Amino acid sequence: LNMIVSASDDETVSVWDTQTLNRKSILKGHTGKVRNSKISNDESFIVSSSDDKTVRVWDTHSSQTISVLTGHTSLVRRCSVSYDDTIVLSGSDDRTIKM
Repeated sequence: LNMIVSASDDETVSVWDTQTLNRKSILKGHTGKVRNSKISNDESFIVSSSDDKTVRVWDTHSSQTISVLTGHTSLVRRCSVSYDDTIVLSGSDDRTIKM
């Protein structure tokens, strides 16, 4: 693992280099507190969930948003990525899980 990610109340996701312990980038785009973030197993993308009711998928190389996943009607507390990196999962206070 070369990177780790952290979610923040300031609506951002930080990407950290595990070798140098320096922040590599700050991902901006959410419009609410970021509750959770995960990096894919192959480190090609990051997912983040937010109080803005969305899950964002980010490209780790460009730090750009690949996709904004909508459909929840309340804040999204958790997000995750399947072991083979093909499915993004999210859990919301609207009492639903989305894939």
